[in-house]
Amino acid sequence: FKGQVLVNHQTVTSNHHQALLKLGALIEHPALYPYMTGRQNLALYAQSEVEIDELARALEMEAYIDARAKGYSLGMKQKLGIALALLNHPDLVILDEPMNGLDVEATILVRNLILRMAQKGTAFLISSHILSELERVVSNVVLINKGKILL
Repeated sequence: FKGQVLVNHQTVTSNHHQALLKLGALIEHPALYPYMTGRQNLALYAQSEVEIDELARALEMEAYIDARAKGYSLGMKQKLGIALALLNHPDLVILDEPMNGLDVEATILVRNLILRMAQKGTAFLISSHILSELERVVSNVVLINKGKILL
């Protein structure tokens, strides 16, 4: 593939990635350290313990945030990955299949969190095959097929 990535009009390369400091992402499966607790995974990237507690509360992770991630269910791992993407109040959050592995309650919780953050100015780029879920949170749609924008 050829091309370039621009974030806030800044080119992103392997040597120049300052523009990514205000970007959060969950791509496919969360990259977690299984022998660390959820809190420890978040602490690797968080600017404050207060932010970890706020995200754990917002995503209803308090009951297991101090347990080792290796014992997490798929849904628990997904919520931890979403928390990692939301750390440090990013301007742009890229989520790939964010509802994967979540039960109905957790899906509603994440949906409402996305809507609240979007109202406060955070932009979201969400990739999903569950179009019915996307239509509950999106304001604009881009359809891409084989790297080409269709709509």
